[in-house]
Amino acid sequence: MQAEKKITSYQTMIGQRPHVVCPICGQQVHFVTTIAGKQMPCQIALEYGDGKKTLVTHTGRTVRKAAADVLGFQPHWGFCKR
Repeated sequence: MQAEKKITSYQTMIGQRPHVVCPICGQQVHFVTTIAGKQMPCQIALEYGDGKKTLVTHTGRTVRKAAADVLGFQPHWGFCKR
C-alpha cells in the first residue's frame, strides 16, 4: 500500500498531482518542469494553441504563438491579478 503524501495548507489534490494556490490571486495552479529544469507555474486547463497563446507542453517546452496542433498549459503569469 502506497503512503499518502502530506499536503500543506496551500495545496490541494486534484487527480494525482498536487495543485498549489497562488498566494497573490488565490487561483489554483500547478507546476511544469521546463527543459531548463525550472518550475513554471501554469494554469490547470490543458488547451490547444491558436497562433497567439504561449503554451508549456508536458515535456517542458515553451512555445510562443503556439499553432493549433500544440497542446499545453498557459503560464500563470498572464492570469495572475497582481
